[in-house]
Amino acid sequence: MRRITVLGIALTLFLVIVSATATPTLAQPQTVFVGSFGGASVPGHGDMMVEFLDFRKSPCGRADMLMISIIVDGEVPVCAVTDNEDLGDLLDEMFGGMVPIIVVEDDELEVWRKGRTMFADLTVPAGDIHPVSAEFKGCSGKPEKGMESETMPNGWEMTMTYISYEAIVSFEYDDTPYPPTVGMVGPQFLLKITPP
Repeated sequence: MRRITVLGIALTLFLVIVSATATPTLAQPQTVFVGSFGGASVPGHGDMMVEFLDFRKSPCGRADMLMISIIVDGEVPVCAVTDNEDLGDLLDEMFGGMVPIIVVEDDELEVWRKGRTMFADLTVPAGDIHPVSAEFKGCSGKPEKGMESETMPNGWEMTMTYISYEAIVSFEYDDTPYPPTVGMVGPQFLLKITPP
């Protein structure tokens, strides 16, 4: 379960790198990312993680994102899908073309939250990824509140505050439902990034 908690941290590090490689208009003091996330191991593939993100505020505007990673001493992204072309360009620049970045239409990838539950829908094939839908139902009880701070080797600083819950996750992949699994839902995170 602790591996899943790394979800928010991995996203944070990912966004710091994206901000470091972005155009100067993004390199402003206190660049802010606000949103929600849900993540879980892929059923039947414990070394793979799927994460859905709903960016309500970012330097690229509103955006939805699906990221698939392999867990090898941390998360290593292997594919990303987004409905925001600017975010797709930043991802491609960050990964130097080494990770497939697929941009779909705005209505083809939807990620949204209602209370403690996050919903996600990719309605079209995206590269090797078939249509997938997911529901991250946050468990009752007290939320985990956290704050992470990190200074990157290139001098960028980030501070992320978040609220998260353990979640029961239901996936349907290519019209095939999978048994529920355990994951995490973060109804709220706020990430501040300061350039060197």
